[in-house]
Amino acid sequence: MPKDPEDLIRPAKEGALRVLKAAKAAGVKRVVMTSSMAAIAYGWGDARPAILTEEHWSNPNNLKDNTAYTRSKTIAERAAWDYVNGEGKGLELAVINPAAVLGPVMSGDLSASLELLTMPMSGKIPAVPRIGFGIVDVRDVASAQVSAMTLPAAAGERFLLSQPFMWFSEVADVLREAFPDYKKKIPNGTMPDFVLKLVSIFNPTLKQILPELGRQRQISNEKARTVLGWKPHTAKEAIIAGGQSLIDNGIV
Repeated sequence: MPKDPEDLIRPAKEGALRVLKAAKAAGVKRVVMTSSMAAIAYGWGDARPAILTEEHWSNPNNLKDNTAYTRSKTIAERAAWDYVNGEGKGLELAVINPAAVLGPVMSGDLSASLELLTMPMSGKIPAVPRIGFGIVDVRDVASAQVSAMTLPAAAGERFLLSQPFMWFSEVADVLREAFPDYKKKIPNGTMPDFVLKLVSIFNPTLKQILPELGRQRQISNEKARTVLGWKPHTAKEAIIAGGQSLIDNGIV
């Protein structure tokens, strides 16, 4: 949570445009941009659609339903589409928008999404907050990136990558069943909302999840399945593969 949102927004937007301009200058045919669910699902408030699709865009101007991170993803992807439809015309763009990326890790250099596994498996939280998310396996993100690059029909399209919504408590249940040696570390209860709000006063990082308390965001992956021929792992498989690789790499 930077003090100045531009610390995230500016490099996200300008970095995306630098890549696209360099690709255009080099004669590249197509660029695949890895955006995020953050560019789809935020800023809606209580008016968000029942099922989110590629037609939807986050509203970065609704500051109550956004963080600097989610705003940066939306603004950067919007800038990318504006570029290829304007100054960069002729350069093909395809965008994939993954939800929380889990699955096996390659090293101890972890993404923020993997805190969904490392925190409960390390015994760092006494209870899980009442939040949830869509989940996608990193291996399926990779396969979608390749398909988005190589399939003619993917040009000019966005693709949402996610399995059905899961509560954090359900993720903890999967971990507890799959890894009985970690049962004592993995929380077995849900944290009351008021406790999280109180703790966030002293831990500003937690403030970014306060708007997510009790919210469900249902996501359609139909377009990825239809256009890309995407056949993803289940969320449970992604959680277990991620947990096992964290153990194998000595991270938890």
